[in-house]
Amino acid sequence: MKFKVQTGELLSAMNIVTRALVSKPIQPILDGVLFEVNETVATLTASDGSMTIRAEVNALTDKPGAALFPGRILNDLTKRLPGNEATFTQNGNNCVIQSGRSRTTLNLMEAAAYPAQQTQDGENTIEIPQETLRAMIDRVTFALSADESRQVLTGVLVTAQNGRLELVALDGFRMAIARAETDFDGELTRIVPGRAMNELCRALSGGESACALTFGGNRMTATFGGASL
Repeated sequence: MKFKVQTGELLSAMNIVTRALVSKPIQPILDGVLFEVNETVATLTASDGSMTIRAEVNALTDKPGAALFPGRILNDLTKRLPGNEATFTQNGNNCVIQSGRSRTTLNLMEAAAYPAQQTQDGENTIEIPQETLRAMIDRVTFALSADESRQVLTGVLVTAQNGRLELVALDGFRMAIARAETDFDGELTRIVPGRAMNELCRALSGGESACALTFGGNRMTATFGGASL
């Protein structure tokens, strides 16, 4: 595998996906960021086993493939790349990263062993401006409980009905509610883990571009600006 990307785009994508990494993953392989590269796009994936974040960057390649990089090491390196472009050249279990006058070799993890990510057929999709959703999440998550023995209170209650989206968080002593109008004409009620909501809030870029919240079974996917959580 060999591909070239813009370092600014790569850094933005790494900043988004590495939010899924945790200090003590349930499997060592979940400490990595998976790169899947085709002719025009590199898809980056990171997961902690329950939350998965993906982001895409434009890429040029004539050698598509997949590689699993140590996530935090690559993120730190990306912040220090001196050139406007970076070229990744895989050579067996290593990858050489060249940018400007910088040349770094990283040991790769076993990409084939990375857990397969579930796909989701959405039953209900709500579209809402990123800026609106970010403000709503920010207004309620302070009231989440940190008591794991009352796990239901560590999540945000998401309710949609009659064209209105409502987020509720409470810890038994205080309650926060945020509401917004949407075009969604169905009904749903779900509890989304607080960590996922907080990371989504940090990843949203703001502005009027939409974030699509898709609910299917016991899963939620948020899709926004070339990324998904």
